[in-house]
Amino acid sequence: MGWEEVADKTLDLSLCESLPTNLYIDPKCTLRELLLNNIDFTAIPRRSFLKNMSYFSTNPDHKERLLEFTMTEYLDEYFDYATRSRRSILEVLEEFTSVKLPAERLFDIFPTIRGRDFSIANGGVHQNHPTDKDETRIELLVALVKYKTVLRKPREGLCSRYLDNIPLDSILTVTRKPVLSPIHGPQNARRPLVAIATGTGLAPIRALIHERLTHSSPGPMHLFFGNRNREADYFFQQELDAAVREGHLNVFLAFSRDQRNKIYVQDRLREEAKRIEEIIFNNGIFCVCGGSTKMADAAKKAVFDPFSEDVKDIEERKKILAALTWWQEIW
Repeated sequence: MGWEEVADKTLDLSLCESLPTNLYIDPKCTLRELLLNNIDFTAIPRRSFLKNMSYFSTNPDHKERLLEFTMTEYLDEYFDYATRSRRSILEVLEEFTSVKLPAERLFDIFPTIRGRDFSIANGGVHQNHPTDKDETRIELLVALVKYKTVLRKPREGLCSRYLDNIPLDSILTVTRKPVLSPIHGPQNARRPLVAIATGTGLAPIRALIHERLTHSSPGPMHLFFGNRNREADYFFQQELDAAVREGHLNVFLAFSRDQRNKIYVQDRLREEAKRIEEIIFNNGIFCVCGGSTKMADAAKKAVFDPFSEDVKDIEERKKILAALTWWQEIW
């Protein structure tokens, strides 16, 4: 890129008229620090990025190829080159070596690293620090993103890889986002709960279970948890098994790849239709958490359809379902 001579010179970002809102760096920093901590070189290049690259290429063949990716008639080629293969910006820059992007256009051309949201996986007394009463203990449940495409090098998630490799006792800068939902507090803890989670969606459900158990006389709790394999993907198994033995929780499992016929959480919900109907009539709370809108829709259908078949009065049914507490955290 030809940035070696300026990489370690101090910049003064306070002189800039406008900056991306999600920068996490001292206003007086170096270009190298800016690149390492804020620019997302692992992102898939947009067509606009490739077009900008073409403007700064000194190779006619490179310029032509980059411009082709931006044309409507070459959308399939762009899809194969960038999207399907999950090719990164860094890999594109390494391929088109004639491109010399000006450092002063950094924020105009490159995407910045976007923040990642993670649900806190512990709640109630489990947030108490074991040795310091003034500190709060936070646990996360993070899936390590790693997969293969047509490219030789495996693809990895930027944030999950970072978390997997940071040394113990590292200090991280995070932002806490309060979530306003109708499911917390002592009054809600007395209501029956149906929690539906897949994968790392178990994190906020676990925190909610912890919180409910800190209140007096918590209502019955029913967890419908789905993932791929019981042996590898049954998160917090010992803790959940203990909660079942102690009578705090009922658990219904759906591990889709442990048998020939795939089983999902919506299948378990339909199997427990009578139990679900009773919870609806008893002002229950329904929570759905996971990484799929399709799953959330299927779960809602699995709850609503059997109830609609049993309650024939349309107006009564509409009134009951409209008043139902249904909370989702889907990403």
